[in-house]
Amino acid sequence: GVAFVTLALGAGWLTGRLLGFGRDDRSTAAIIFAVRNVGIASAIAVTTLGRIEYAVFALVYFLAEIPILLGFALWRARAAAGGRFGGGEADFNDADFVKF
Repeated sequence: GVAFVTLALGAGWLTGRLLGFGRDDRSTAAIIFAVRNVGIASAIAVTTLGRIEYAVFALVYFLAEIPILLGFALWRARAAAGGRFGGGEADFNDADFVKF
């Protein structure tokens, strides 16, 4: 699961780069590549084919992708806050996300 999510993120990022997308659009493409078809394919396999083991795969995949995608999103948020990609100098804290 972890390897598949990571490869899908990389494939989405690379595809966006090859298509000339900006950094934000590449991030979006990477996340979409990682989450898009797994749920649909699992639902079809379970309902149409009666293959319950695909539901187990979908659950494992989901549990693997959540921390990876959250980490990726936080990394991109830090980069955006710093004004450059991978910005380790960003002044970033949790309050940047929660504004009431």
